[in-house]
Amino acid sequence: MSRPRVATVLSARPWEARLAAAAHRSGLVRLVGRIYQPIELSRLDAPDWLVVGAETAWLDPLRIEAIRSAGTAVVGVHAEGDEPSAHRLIEAGADVVATEAADPADLLRRLVVPPPMPEPSGGGVIAVVGPRGAGATTVAIGLAGGHRDLAIIDTDSTPGVGPMLGLAPPTRRASGPEDLVHS
Repeated sequence: MSRPRVATVLSARPWEARLAAAAHRSGLVRLVGRIYQPIELSRLDAPDWLVVGAETAWLDPLRIEAIRSAGTAVVGVHAEGDEPSAHRLIEAGADVVATEAADPADLLRRLVVPPPMPEPSGGGVIAVVGPRGAGATTVAIGLAGGHRDLAIIDTDSTPGVGPMLGLAPPTRRASGPEDLVHS
């Protein structure tokens, strides 16, 4: 699964720079933009989340609704103890409301649903088995997730991995499962 795409609205307040730095350090999300005006959002690759401070002048319920209707969820950040700003964000329709004193890594973890699968560490083997027609080949391809450094070995008498991945069949007649390796 790909990392959530996140954009932030630039702010003079320190929370935005801390959040951007935490995004780069942690790798939990992909920071696709740091914008100033709402029109800049349309130039980005459709972020999953927009993180915006309560101090943002153009932030209002209509703008948040427009952003949300485009498929982007909104995180509102307000100053610690600034209850009017917190209520403004809630009433405007922010999906998540947090204080700027919150740990940025904790906030980023809230934006990752479900958590990403760990990258393969190498050296391990995952075997996917099941009765014919149960979808083991589909599950194996899904687990591989496009990682080029993994090999999928299909030991079925009629291997389906190659055709499902658009690979040409083996060029010689297979004498055993080891001859049916596609990488």
